Amino acid sequence: MKPITLAISTIALLAPQALAEDCKMVLNQWRCGRIENLSSRQLRFARNIPYGTDKCKFWNWPGHRAAGQLTNSSPPLAHSGAPENCKQEYLAAGSSMGGNYPVDVDAFCYADVDYIYDNNPVTRGVWTKFSSNVKVTCRGGQGGSIPYCVSFEP
Repeated sequence: MKPITLAISTIALLAPQALAEDCKMVLNQWRCGRIENLSSRQLRFARNIPYGTDKCKFWNWPGHRAAGQLTNSSPPLAHSGAPENCKQEYLAAGSSMGGNYPVDVDAFCYADVDYIYDNNPVTRGVWTKFSSNVKVTCRGGQGGSIPYCVSFEP
């Protein structure tokens, strides 16, 4: 193998693959972040945080406004802190992404409508970060209803 080919192959292997190294081994199986969009609206998801040329505004990124102190009557969660680098991708209604090595989904948002995440209202366009061993399922969004998403750690 030529040295240049070997060097390029090595770089490709070392490049972040959705930060799949953050996936967790559970019962001899790799578990990675997964998003299931069972809502009637398209959502956006991100991998490779904090890499990428896009910007994501998080409400729960480390150093940003924390969850757990909120109730259903709290105002919608808004972005606080500087946007993080990310690579935004689209996920159509009825689709899913991630869950198995090497595809690790790190975050999601609805760009055009407010949504609920684990009983927390979140402002449209504001991203929700979740752990690598978590599956997030989103439903709703029909008519005037807003999408609601719940997380589950298998």
